[in-house]
Amino acid sequence: MEFEKFSALLNSIEALSEEAVVGLGTFSDPLLNPDFDSYCKEVLKHEGLSLLLETDAVNLMEPCVLEKAKDLASFEDGKAVKRITWIVAVDAVSPGMYSLMHGLEKDDGAFAKVLNAVNVLGGLYKGRVFPQFTRMNANESELE
Repeated sequence: MEFEKFSALLNSIEALSEEAVVGLGTFSDPLLNPDFDSYCKEVLKHEGLSLLLETDAVNLMEPCVLEKAKDLASFEDGKAVKRITWIVAVDAVSPGMYSLMHGLEKDDGAFAKVLNAVNVLGGLYKGRVFPQFTRMNANESELE
């Protein structure tokens, strides 16, 4: 969605409801958007809006992406952190199952990257980062 349309939509949401959660990443990874931080900050400029970020976080440790996540954590002198929630799709407790659950041919280190990302985000957004484990037949044995 173009930034101008997104901004107008936020104004409409705020006019409709004084408090709302704006979710980015339900069907795609918001970290892949080169303007990720601009969209997030636009949400946070509205006092009654909070931000829900859903990601697999594999790309979080890329220097430019990590810098944006750090910058977002310090937005509004760090006051906005309490209005940001991260959900990180993990869905496994082993590299092999992670690869299976995320459609990877082999473990290319993605599982380790995701675990590291959860730890890094947890340090930046204390109490606001939640690993997600969607229980399915394929990963049932690991998640029990």
